[in-house]
Amino acid sequence: MKIKLLTNFHDYYDHHFDIDGMVFDRRDSIGLSRPEIFQYFESLNVPCVNNGLVKDVYNAMKYHYKDKTDIMEFLKPEVVVYLNDNSHQGKDKIKIDIEEAADQYPDYYCSEYIPSSVNEDVSCSHRLLGIGGHYFWMRYDNTGSWKSNVGENVEITLLYQYTGGSLEIHYPLFAIDFIRCNGFLAMDFNQSPKIEGTGIEGLLSGKKVRELIERKIKS
Repeated sequence: MKIKLLTNFHDYYDHHFDIDGMVFDRRDSIGLSRPEIFQYFESLNVPCVNNGLVKDVYNAMKYHYKDKTDIMEFLKPEVVVYLNDNSHQGKDKIKIDIEEAADQYPDYYCSEYIPSSVNEDVSCSHRLLGIGGHYFWMRYDNTGSWKSNVGENVEITLLYQYTGGSLEIHYPLFAIDFIRCNGFLAMDFNQSPKIEGTGIEGLLSGKKVRELIERKIKS
């Protein structure tokens, strides 16, 4: 089967695709918007972080703490505000106090920020990377930012890999990012993740990645 790669970034397996044929669109500028991402998680029955318009999340928090305003003041809950609903890779989002967010960005989409460390410049998340039905469970640690998978101080650890699974995800390539909080809560979905630099290139040849993606497209 001939498959033509349409992309706006380079990865280590790109040269195994064809110059024509069925198009595999791997541009990082396409994909689900933030509201669509969380709707997609809901359709998959994947637990995710609290999310919604800033004004709605703020009102929900106020209601939750209606008899405990001193606790809300002490906790100073934060949210991640998405300045562009279609950006990925840590772009166009800010971490901000919920009350400030409600004042400055009431109609923007946001998700609850759940810290993974008492140090705001240390962060950790987990990623499920899917390559054509082959899955990798990884941990991202960052000692220089609240964004666990962005920057020069990111360390990626492959925890395990498997095939099959119960998630009915039709994308031939994807990544779901999770934060650990009484289990794992999903917080991002990317249908065009970059593989190079994760260590996967030492486990799967470029030819094998292409074969896995083709197999998923055919299924």
